[in-house]
Amino acid sequence: MDTDKAPLNRAHQLERKAETLNRQKKYDAAIECHKEAAELFKKCLGNGSNKTINESIGLQKEWNERQIRLLELKKAYMEKMEKEKKFGSVNSSKTSQKDLDTLETKIFRAMETHDSLISYLTHRDNVTDKIQGTIQEEDEDPQFIIGNKHPKDESTVIEELKLLSGQLRESVHGLLIQLDDRNKEIESLKSRIYQLEFEKSTKEEITTNNLRVTTDSSGGTSPFVFSPMTELSPDIPELSSLPILDLKPMPEFDISQLRQFSVPEVSSKLLRRD
Repeated sequence: MDTDKAPLNRAHQLERKAETLNRQKKYDAAIECHKEAAELFKKCLGNGSNKTINESIGLQKEWNERQIRLLELKKAYMEKMEKEKKFGSVNSSKTSQKDLDTLETKIFRAMETHDSLISYLTHRDNVTDKIQGTIQEEDEDPQFIIGNKHPKDESTVIEELKLLSGQLRESVHGLLIQLDDRNKEIESLKSRIYQLEFEKSTKEEITTNNLRVTTDSSGGTSPFVFSPMTELSPDIPELSSLPILDLKPMPEFDISQLRQFSVPEVSSKLLRRD
């Protein structure tokens, strides 16, 4: 057997464990797992004579090394975000937007240089005009200058393309991290809004149930009856079942004539029938 399966199996177990730790945001532990897996793949490289197997093991080793760099970048970014949150959400939002603009600038400049280098490889005879026409000569921050503006030979260009690819991967990864944070923040706000709307609707329903308005079924002639906690008492009779009373005219009295009589006389007059 060309290679020992035990180290390879152990390395694959460490890779799966690292992915789980990464989802749990335990970046230090995930980095250690990838480091250990890379070391195991490195040890297996010299144990086999099969070229295809060695090439596959080498690619897996490089993949773990890339994951280590990406996790270190993600860890540094998350630590930076935690520090910014301590200074207030406003400052954190401004800084995050600034970081986003910086990442976009780095990506576009890297793509611009990348295109110019590809153009150089495609048209070697006209390399000077292509490079000078693609890349603008301007005062730039040295940390944003990626690659050589005047490559000398093909090996130099290929090396710079590798560096550009790594830079683009890291920048895109940073953008993905920020996008994931934004999505989580949006989901959190949506959940909060849903909770507030539910609490509001619940309070309105309770208020409606506690305040009932009952009207008379005969057309609303009876006054409104408010029952704060319970229904109307069934002992109250309905007004529609009562008889209708006839209206009688009021008798007319001449008060001026009452002054001519004494109290007994007035009483006798009022009580006397015609």
